[in-house]
Amino acid sequence: PLNKPEPKNPELVFLQESIDNAIMAHLYEKEDPQDLEGLRDGPPKIKSSFSDFPQPLDRMFQNLDVMYLFGAYYFVLGPLITLLVMVQEIAKEKDLKLRQGLNVQGVSHFVYWLHWFIVGTVLNLLQIYILLFIGYFFEFDLWRYTPFNILFTLFFWFGEATLFLGFMISTIVKTREQASQIAYSIILANIIMEMVFSDSDFTFKLFFTDDVRKLGYPTIALHIFELMPSFSFSLAFGIIARK
Repeated sequence: PLNKPEPKNPELVFLQESIDNAIMAHLYEKEDPQDLEGLRDGPPKIKSSFSDFPQPLDRMFQNLDVMYLFGAYYFVLGPLITLLVMVQEIAKEKDLKLRQGLNVQGVSHFVYWLHWFIVGTVLNLLQIYILLFIGYFFEFDLWRYTPFNILFTLFFWFGEATLFLGFMISTIVKTREQASQIAYSIILANIIMEMVFSDSDFTFKLFFTDDVRKLGYPTIALHIFELMPSFSFSLAFGIIARK
C-alpha cells in the first residue's frame, strides 16, 4: 500500500544496538561494584523488537478489481499483433506478385484465402490458450468464476473479427508500406479507444441509456465505433468481469 512504512534496515538496527550496548557496558565498568550486586551476569543489554504502525485502509485501492478496470485494455493487444502480422505478410505477397504466380500454378482464390484463414485462426487459438492457461495458473477471479466456454467464445470471436478486419485491409492496400501505415493506425486507434471505453459502465451510460438514445447522434457514433472489434469486445468483457 501507499501508506506502508519504509522497510527496516537490519544493518542499521544492529549498529544502533551495538553502540547502545557498548555505552552501557562502559558505564557499567565505571560503577561502584557494591551498587551492582544485582547485576552479576554482566552489564545489561538492549534487545529490540519491531511492530508496524497501524495502517488505515486505503479507500482508493479497497476492493479494487484490476481485471475489470484494465483487462480489456491489455487483452486486445494479442489479436492486434496478429492483425499486424497478417496484413504485412499478405501485402508482401501482393507486392512481390507471388499471388499471381500461385494463380498460374492453379491455386484458386478460395484456396489462397482459406490458407490465410487457417493460419490466422491457428495464431488466434494459440494466443487464446496461452492467455487462458496463464489466467487459470494464477487463479484470477475472472477465470475462477467465469465458465470456460464464455471466456473462450469471447476471446475467439474477437480474434476472428480482428482477423477479418485484417483481410479487408490487405485487399485495399497495394504495397507493404501502405499496409504497415494502415495497420499501425488501426492499432493506435484501438489503443486510444480502449483508453476511453475500457470501462463498460461509462460506455453503457454514454450510448445505451434511454435519455441518450433519444438524442439520435450517439446512435450514429455507436454504429461507427462498432466497426472496430475492440469496442464490442471491451463492452462484453466489462459486463462479464463485472458479473
